[in-house]
Amino acid sequence: MEFLITGDSEDQHRESIKAIIDSLKEEQEHELNRIEDHYDRLVNEAQANFKNFGFKNNPGVQLIEEKFKLDMYNLLNSLLGAKK
Repeated sequence: MEFLITGDSEDQHRESIKAIIDSLKEEQEHELNRIEDHYDRLVNEAQANFKNFGFKNNPGVQLIEEKFKLDMYNLLNSLLGAKK
């Protein structure tokens, strides 16, 4: 309405609207990038937490670790016992 009242030409009106639209698109892109960065950071933190705590608190993984340790001790024991 301001453009109509002030008597600006239609071309100036279009250019102003295009500038506003371009500004809004840039703002939208900036906001999308910010949101993407935020959620990427959350995903990376969740992966790190899973790697640090998920395996350690998993009974299946703990059992495999204990079996590996037992197998290694038995192997070392058999190697040391054979040399005596």
